[in-house]
Amino acid sequence: MTPEGEPIPIACSLGAGSRAEGIDEWRALVTSSLGQREKRCCAFFDVAIGLGADSRTLSLTVPGGTEEALAALVVLLTS
Repeated sequence: MTPEGEPIPIACSLGAGSRAEGIDEWRALVTSSLGQREKRCCAFFDVAIGLGADSRTLSLTVPGGTEEALAALVVLLTS
């Protein structure tokens, strides 16, 4: 449902060119092995990607006592 309570149409609103680009992007996301490699390296990390209409969210969580490892990764990703 939309914020106004209307049903969301079950249809793709992309044109053929945009649809092809979207398919390429989905393939890149699905075949990306970054999350899998991170799990092999640091099995205690939980990795999730959230997709919104206008946003993408990467969530990394760790068990208590390992926050320092997560903080170090965040520093590497943001510097």
